[in-house]
Amino acid sequence: MARRERGFSLLEILVAFVILALAMGVIMRIFSGALNNIGTVDHHAHAVLVAESVLDSLGVETPLTEGELAGEDGQGYRWHALVSRYVDANAVLDDLSNPLILYQIALDVNWGAEGTNAPGLHLTTLRAAPKP
Repeated sequence: MARRERGFSLLEILVAFVILALAMGVIMRIFSGALNNIGTVDHHAHAVLVAESVLDSLGVETPLTEGELAGEDGQGYRWHALVSRYVDANAVLDDLSNPLILYQIALDVNWGAEGTNAPGLHLTTLRAAPKP
């Protein structure tokens, strides 16, 4: 009887390489999605910083009056604020006894190419200001 040699055949090695290539393709796709998510989170974090900066400046650097304001931070993030008087139908105090005016501020921060369906962040808040 002839002694049979041990080892892997060429077919077995090719099947192992195909399985390895498929597994690596899946792993690379997972890492690519994770990197894309990191970029999205970074954009949202920067948009929140821009929004906080704009909201902090309203009523301090620029007067808090009804109207629209817009600007850009210089890094491709555009913002648009709509300031309107807030009217509460269930207000406890009447207008005569209340020394404050409530304003509603709707703020949008967008990034990406202008004119396209750019991703963005929308915030709405209330701000009190003394009556003039």
